[in-house]
Amino acid sequence: LESRGGSDKEKKLADQLLFLKREVQDRETERNELRVALEAKENDVNALERQVFKLQQYVDIEKSENARLISKVREHEGHVEEMKNTMDAVRKEKMLLMSHIESKEEEIKKLNEEVHSATVLEHEEVERVKRLKEEVNAQIADKLRLQNEVEAYKREIESLREQLEYAKDKMG
Repeated sequence: LESRGGSDKEKKLADQLLFLKREVQDRETERNELRVALEAKENDVNALERQVFKLQQYVDIEKSENARLISKVREHEGHVEEMKNTMDAVRKEKMLLMSHIESKEEEIKKLNEEVHSATVLEHEEVERVKRLKEEVNAQIADKLRLQNEVEAYKREIESLREQLEYAKDKMG
């Protein structure tokens, strides 16, 4: 009964360990998904920065043309204003993306901490299971030693019975 109880306990611990490992895998999957999302956001930011740079170059070209072509200044002013608005919108979007990236980095940091905690717990459970196995093995060894002693006592009793029978036969 003790070894069966120990087996149930080991199974329970193994189930707990499997659950923790699945939790760790889930956290790693979430972390990897967040990394992919973060890289996509960084690519978006880089693309927006390139667009801003191109738009700024375009604005610079427009300004130089305006200096040379004073007669067309009024014609181009509306266009330049539109470009500035676009740049402002792009800057605002960039700021929002940067804020989003920072929050994702915080999430990743928290997930890394959770993964670390889960790994520590998993290690502790493995050590606990190892200790329990050692205890069970020691109990099994004690049981085998006791069984061997019982067998030795039985042989000794049987020998004494045979000697008693022999002695009875001789006396009687």
